[in-house]
Amino acid sequence: MYRNVFILAMCQTMLMIGVGIIISTSVIIVKQMDISQKWATLPITIQYLSTMMVMIPVSRYMQRNGKKAVFRVGAISGAVGMALCASGVYLGSFFIFIAAGIFLGLYNAVGQFYRFAAADIADKEFKSRAISLTLLGGVIAAFVGPKIAEMTHELVGPDFTGSFIVLCVISIMTILLIGKLKLPPPIKNNNTDCIAKSITHVVRSNTFILAVSSSAIGYSVMIILMISTPLSMHNHDMPFSDIAFVIQWHLVAMFAPSFITGDLIRKFGVITIIFFGAILEAGAALVNLSGVSETHFLISLILLGIGWNFMFIGGTTLLTESYQPENKERVQGIHDLIVFTFITVSSLLSGILLYLLGWGVVNAISLIFPAIVLLMLARYVFLSRISKKHPDYP
Repeated sequence: MYRNVFILAMCQTMLMIGVGIIISTSVIIVKQMDISQKWATLPITIQYLSTMMVMIPVSRYMQRNGKKAVFRVGAISGAVGMALCASGVYLGSFFIFIAAGIFLGLYNAVGQFYRFAAADIADKEFKSRAISLTLLGGVIAAFVGPKIAEMTHELVGPDFTGSFIVLCVISIMTILLIGKLKLPPPIKNNNTDCIAKSITHVVRSNTFILAVSSSAIGYSVMIILMISTPLSMHNHDMPFSDIAFVIQWHLVAMFAPSFITGDLIRKFGVITIIFFGAILEAGAALVNLSGVSETHFLISLILLGIGWNFMFIGGTTLLTESYQPENKERVQGIHDLIVFTFITVSSLLSGILLYLLGWGVVNAISLIFPAIVLLMLARYVFLSRISKKHPDYP
């Protein structure tokens, strides 16, 4: 079990190295192509749109053929996407750079199941910790990714061509690493009517609704602020080294708490952790509203990263309590489809809102979403107490 969790954590690391570099460089690459700033986040939006569109097909294919085969296909798609990114940057083609997002979206969609694979092979007591340990790969990525970008962005051709060539090689390494995984075979259930009824019951449950609300809203706030931060810093004439530094520590804040998040959930409960996650994300927006220095950007993204960690791991842990083994892949796919629908819309709105309304309005709008999660938490607690007193309550 521990060996497989380690391999999944390394796969997560390689995935997040790519994510970190793309987030740090994408808006700068688009600007150096002389594309309007309002479309600066379009390549990332296309990537998340692709992720959203393939999430359900990926989950169904995974249910029939197992996770390992799908993980391998995802890594191959990642290698193709990174090669297209390098080509787009080298040729100065915005179209090719955007097209790469289609393949990277599939890679990202498949990568979302690394944490579920870790949960599947863990016993009940180790489940939240297995999810946390898998996501810890992001901590390594936080240090390795910016260093790769710094060392390779002028290596070949236009800026960052060399970075994407290196990322292509890393994706190929992921393919080889996946070959070492040993995962349980998929659970077969030919009673499709039973599965459909079971899934319908799950998605209507209070547990699923809160789980997906925590994950989707937590991720949306993070995407809105994380993607617009490099562009805002660039607009304030801050060098790429400062941008990379802020994104680096944001990634550390996203994943470093995973050392203890699982333990915190077991000690204080998942509801408490989601609550503090929402408070921290609101705090990130408030810090941004108080100033636009490098320190403000840094503190904000650190708070944002920790808040996302609590809300996302909390939501994922809560989700594992909502389904049965025979429908887990489909429920996981529905959860991530909803999450990436929110992410896709958020990533597109991030650049447009920043262009049209400014940095202050983007952060003011971001304050609304943690408040919604707090209301969802209150609803969940209220309904849970009623159901304990009245078991027949719907």
